[in-house]
Amino acid sequence: MDPLVVFDCEKVLTNRFAVALAAAARSRALRRGAPTRSQVSAAGANELALREIAEGVFTPVELVQLLGGESGADLLAAPVPQKEPCPGVPVGSVEASVPSSRETVH
Repeated sequence: MDPLVVFDCEKVLTNRFAVALAAAARSRALRRGAPTRSQVSAAGANELALREIAEGVFTPVELVQLLGGESGADLLAAPVPQKEPCPGVPVGSVEASVPSSRETVH
């Protein structure tokens, strides 16, 4: 499998959890005999499902169904977290990008 196909999937679904859910649902459908929507030959149902998502062959309504119905609709438009500026520090300065906590990560 091409390792870059996941990055192409993230252009369609920004949340990696949503990519995994949609690919698993589509893979199950393909194994049950659903027709393919891609002209690309793939090694198996999992790879084909990821390639179909990456190519953008599904409408947003179909993606919601793959994500588990209306409860998965919020995974389609996952907001990109915005960093809050540090109070008292000018935006764009070096100090603004330094985390305030000094925890040691092991």
